Amino acid sequence: MRHLWIPDTQVRMGVPTRHIEALGNYIEAKRFEKIICAGDWWDMPATGNFNTAKEQEGLRVLDDINAGNAAMRLLWKAVDKRNKTVAGWKKKQYQPECHFLFGNHEIHLERLWEQMPKLEGMIDYSLLHLDRWQTYPYLKVVDIDGILYSHHFCNPMSGRPYGGMIETRIKNVGSSFTMGHQQSFKYGELEVSNGKLRHGLIAGAFYAHDENYKTPQGNHHWRGVVVKNEVRDGSYDIMKISLDYLLRKYL
Repeated sequence: MRHLWIPDTQVRMGVPTRHIEALGNYIEAKRFEKIICAGDWWDMPATGNFNTAKEQEGLRVLDDINAGNAAMRLLWKAVDKRNKTVAGWKKKQYQPECHFLFGNHEIHLERLWEQMPKLEGMIDYSLLHLDRWQTYPYLKVVDIDGILYSHHFCNPMSGRPYGGMIETRIKNVGSSFTMGHQQSFKYGELEVSNGKLRHGLIAGAFYAHDENYKTPQGNHHWRGVVVKNEVRDGSYDIMKISLDYLLRKYL
């Protein structure tokens, strides 16, 4: 069993998306059994609360949605093309099990409904191209083959995100876990008394653009996807796949 973890892409109008097409080619070539997306695929700047007035000027919610949808079509372009060539051979079609964890950017749409209830049903999640994904609410914890997945993990008593070293987070979560949200890469293992390994993974960046709010000093973090080989009862062998590698080898 193999899992492919896709961290936050934060797609919006005007940002590069060729790496997403490259990932789609990689997916078609490797045909992973299960694909899990961290969420924050859509950046949704038109609904953001932290934009300056200048940054907010000219932004449109439908542009945000369409940008993410176009990137989603790129992701599945190679798979769909191949599936069409074997349309009469259903067993040869590639249909992975796909899980999408809503992030804090997708739920910006809910702010519109709260502020302007008359828009509910007109601008909602049905506009997001997620037909082939099983979707989960923001911060829902999903157990897939013994690994807990969520956009990020919080202290159940305070509601605040866990911090600290990766080994401490494994102890706090109490299981193997994987999350996005943070633009960093952290991985660790913790052996428990029964001899099993618990794995902690934080990987929250799969985008080619820089974010202004992080300043020039904060945009040098790792970007890519993560493959988990030999997944069994929460354990796996990890393989990092960088964004640069995908662009060089699969585009």
